[in-house]
Amino acid sequence: MVVKVLLAILTAPWVLLWSGLRMITTTIGLPGRFQAMNAGTLFCPDGHANPVMGRWTCSCGANYIGHAFAPCPICRMPAGWVRCECCSLAIRSPWKTS
Repeated sequence: MVVKVLLAILTAPWVLLWSGLRMITTTIGLPGRFQAMNAGTLFCPDGHANPVMGRWTCSCGANYIGHAFAPCPICRMPAGWVRCECCSLAIRSPWKTS
């Protein structure tokens, strides 16, 4: 019992520090993510512009028209990434955090 209490006392500051740092880094990245979520185009790592509105194919096989990262009308799962139309590199969803 004493060991568990001592362990909780010793780990609590580190957990609080880790949580605080995670909150700060997330807050710093929010303006860029917010801008990307509301953009009409997203850019691949090579800099090619790709529209986010259009016809998309979900991993479940359904085709739908709308935002690239909107939930699929069939399986309700949003896309985690889309392929660049020019070079086929992956463009990560701005809503995906990890």
